[in-house]
Amino acid sequence: MSYSKYLPFSKKHLFRYTIAWMLCFVMTIGLIPVGALKAEGATEHWVALDLINGGFEQPEDENGKIPGWENIYGKNGFTVTSEKSIEGVNSLYMEDLKSNQNYAMQSEYLPATVGSAYSVTSSVYVLEGTAAIYLQFHSGDENKTRIGHKSQTQSNLNEWLPLTAGMTAPEGTEYVSVLLYSGPLAVTKAYFDDVVLSVKTPKQEGPPTNDVLINPGFEEPLHANSLPAGWQQTYGKGGFTVTDERSFSENNSLYMEDLKTAQNYGMQSVYIPAEAGVTYTAAVNTYVLEGKAVIYLQFHSGGNDRARIGHKSEGQTGLNKWLPLEATAKAPEGTEYMTVLLYSGPLAVSRAYFDDVTIGVAAQEPEEPVATDHLVRIGTAINSITIPHAAFGKGPEGENYIYTTANGLPAVFSVLQAETGERVASFELQGANYSWGSTVSPNGDVYIGTQRNGILYRYRPAANTVENLGMAIDEETHIWRVVSDENGRIFGGTYPGGKVFRYDPAAKEYTDFGRMAEEEQYVRSIAYGGGKVYAGTGAQQAQLFELNPDTGAKKAIELPEGFRQHKEIYDLTYTAGLLFARMTHFDPSSPLDNVTLVYDTLKEEWIKEIANTIGFDVSPLGPDGNIYFLQNGVMTAYHLDSGEIKPTSFTVGNVASRGFGWYNLNLPDMPGESVVSITSRGKIMAYNPETKKGKWIDGDPLGSANALRSMATGPDGNIYIGGYLSPSSMTRFNIDTFKMETLSGMGQIEGMGVFGDKLYMGLYPASAIYEYDPALPWDPQKNNPRKLDIELSPIYQDRPFAFVEAGDKLAIGTVPIIGKLGGALTLYDPITETYESFHQIVEDESPMALAYKDGLLYGGTTVWGGVSAEPVKEDGTLFIFDMKTKKKVFEINPVEGERAITALTFDEHGMLWGLTNGMLFKFDPDKREIVQTKTITP
Repeated sequence: MSYSKYLPFSKKHLFRYTIAWMLCFVMTIGLIPVGALKAEGATEHWVALDLINGGFEQPEDENGKIPGWENIYGKNGFTVTSEKSIEGVNSLYMEDLKSNQNYAMQSEYLPATVGSAYSVTSSVYVLEGTAAIYLQFHSGDENKTRIGHKSQTQSNLNEWLPLTAGMTAPEGTEYVSVLLYSGPLAVTKAYFDDVVLSVKTPKQEGPPTNDVLINPGFEEPLHANSLPAGWQQTYGKGGFTVTDERSFSENNSLYMEDLKTAQNYGMQSVYIPAEAGVTYTAAVNTYVLEGKAVIYLQFHSGGNDRARIGHKSEGQTGLNKWLPLEATAKAPEGTEYMTVLLYSGPLAVSRAYFDDVTIGVAAQEPEEPVATDHLVRIGTAINSITIPHAAFGKGPEGENYIYTTANGLPAVFSVLQAETGERVASFELQGANYSWGSTVSPNGDVYIGTQRNGILYRYRPAANTVENLGMAIDEETHIWRVVSDENGRIFGGTYPGGKVFRYDPAAKEYTDFGRMAEEEQYVRSIAYGGGKVYAGTGAQQAQLFELNPDTGAKKAIELPEGFRQHKEIYDLTYTAGLLFARMTHFDPSSPLDNVTLVYDTLKEEWIKEIANTIGFDVSPLGPDGNIYFLQNGVMTAYHLDSGEIKPTSFTVGNVASRGFGWYNLNLPDMPGESVVSITSRGKIMAYNPETKKGKWIDGDPLGSANALRSMATGPDGNIYIGGYLSPSSMTRFNIDTFKMETLSGMGQIEGMGVFGDKLYMGLYPASAIYEYDPALPWDPQKNNPRKLDIELSPIYQDRPFAFVEAGDKLAIGTVPIIGKLGGALTLYDPITETYESFHQIVEDESPMALAYKDGLLYGGTTVWGGVSAEPVKEDGTLFIFDMKTKKKVFEINPVEGERAITALTFDEHGMLWGLTNGMLFKFDPDKREIVQTKTITP
């Protein structure tokens, strides 16, 4: 391990690094001892209030009441249990099985002070649905009326996660309380533990601190409590031992054994003084036997509680050798101390050794290029794994292979070993950016349909080569799903002609079966069985067709009455004579969205409706007579003979499958055949019907660079970048350091904007709006960024492109869903967290650009709507919206023939400049007329 990046505080290596210090000092690039960086100290800190029974260690009394708490909503939905806890023995279990009922447990009332800042935190473990926590403020009247509150929710499943809400006590406050809650309209099952209510108070003396790490090499004798000197266990109980079985240097190391997939273990160092704004590095050497070893660099505020206010973590999964592991981060505002946490996260068994821990100021980076009038290449902003679909087959020696294609520039095809997730091979599909369909033919060859170029590729496992089979149909730029028949002939659906094609490998030729539905541009899904091809269309209206590939004859299969106006048939799978069709609604919030219909192809009738199926596809028929799919976040079985639908014990959470296959995995608890799938991020899931156990396997598909979708300057002056298509992260470019930082947990960001000191991001689909505070650490699990309660699905809005601060409101312009025209203007109040939407602000057009000045909002539109919706207007519109009257007061088509206005900005003279696809124009707001145009691109 190289220690030249930062100053270590290990006694073992003092002599070795004294020389390094001297060299660094001479070169003036050295490192600064942490002990010299003691902060002056903050004037305030957080202090926990005396909340009765916050850890639920006191059970119910003889009347069934929980000490310190009152069940104020619902009945019999709460129990104190020892089944699961994060600390101590007990936790509070909430079970809300009524979709029209709400359940709530409230703490005692504690005195509170107007203007003081309060915070409540709980650990929560969600099995199903969404758990919520409320910080509540009450008046001093007889009823202690609630006069203010702040709430946060958590819906990530099957792991202990923090849930925090904070707020300043409003005028009239005399009391504060905590509410643990499950709202209506959803079934929820969750555990709460370690509820802590805190207030910010004047600084007091806190826990002891040190200028250097104590016992970083674990050579010193153990405490009486069997913990290593200088360390405390902050997560889990047990699991750590000091051992001489293996060490990186000298005699000992710290061994961690985490055998519980739902438990986390963590060992924390002493507190070391730190300074806000300084960049630090924590490092350790690790030897991983199984799973992952994790290091956290943690930053804390002052005072008794030393609350964690920021962190950076990194993991190491390389097995059976000593490897370095380090985390580097800048201390956020309010930092007074830092610690190292050696950690094993939940959901995985981990066994690892740690040795030679160090922490210190990070090394100075070399000077970056000075900006000039020349372009400087910064690098690839976003590189991620996004797999829309996968195929399952056998290798040349009978290997269990999963075939994935990751979207990007270019798309990348990978071959994974199902048992281990190991990547066996990978290939760039030159000329292709995206793939939504792949299939395995009877001889084991893999066919991949791609988009933007409409090309079909073939991978031959025996030769380990990929070949380009050319464009399936001229002018059909997108191939969606593909499927093979028993003879190895490949069928696929296309866009924009909404056609079905066949590729015959023996004849090396394509057959065009033509358009399925005259008004539809998409054949979104396809299946084959019983000698017939089944094609699902969509965008304007979901329709299903049966195609005879021998004669070319087709016939429509009428959908059940309640599904004939749906948007599209997203998935089709033929299994054992049954056709499974997953339907998507124009309104994603509709209960009829993501319903899978089952069609008996022999009886030619619809026999079943299965709700809440996120897709994709269903499995082939298994040896147990069941067909498997995902429903309500659970692997679920459909019995072929009885039609019974039964959830298994394998909870997978809020993920979608990317196809299914059956393999004999030869893994523990996986005898015989197991059903296998993979997520869009490459994580493999396997379920064994015999043992009724599920397993997660980390896959290693190769990702690719993502196209850039959006870019904005944040309130902190840094540049934020979003990618396409559905990446797993976004990027922040730091203007001061000239470095890019990956911000995980965000998908496809269509547009961004700033209001005050917050950054707002609009995500596809369903026009989800997120708020991010750059002053706090990026941590989606702690709701930074947080999803706002802005629901635009009922008015069919899908893509939020335009943002601008408009007085005391944030203005947002959105484009509708596939097949629809007419966007919306939404005004959001960040103070009250309320909003108002104006659908069709310009009829059949969508606001793509916004600017604000002197009480008036200026918008530029596009005549295009959702994909496949044909425009009915010729020219984009410039409109003016009065923020006081909330009415559109003016509109004009600034440039004839230009169909979209994509950017608006005011100059220093108050003139409004607009950009179209090929023209620049200047608009005089006083005269309300176009005063200048200029051609940019012909």
